[in-house]
Amino acid sequence: MILKSINFIVDLFNREIQEKFQVGSNVVIANRIIDAKDEIPVENLNKIVITLLHFEREHKSEKIYNLYLSLLSNFEDYYESLKFFEQTIFIQNKLMALEQNNLPQGIKNMKCIEIQDLKLTDIFSLYKTKSTIFQPSALYKVQILMD
Repeated sequence: MILKSINFIVDLFNREIQEKFQVGSNVVIANRIIDAKDEIPVENLNKIVITLLHFEREHKSEKIYNLYLSLLSNFEDYYESLKFFEQTIFIQNKLMALEQNNLPQGIKNMKCIEIQDLKLTDIFSLYKTKSTIFQPSALYKVQILMD
């Protein structure tokens, strides 16, 4: 269910970005931010990287789950990083609204992705924990209702 949900979101972002910017390859990937050697994986270069930070079951429910996803824009060119990152912010609600009928099997509903507010100290702490440099990023909460 987690993998299906993240792949669904990655595919939605990629379709919209490919259409908007006429790029032939996938710009958004699901991957870890830092590998086991404390290095940025080479496949993250010039990509928007979605990483699962936290998973929880909604209180008092057996069928509702929350995924907290980090979206990190990791481009060599800072302006490219901002361009693609900005696009993901604008399309997040549109994508979720358009695709409710095409959700992966086993998922009944996926609420619109919400951007979570973090204090600057929390953001810097997260980057320090992940041993990475600061990049344009956001934290999304995705709520999933299972069949």
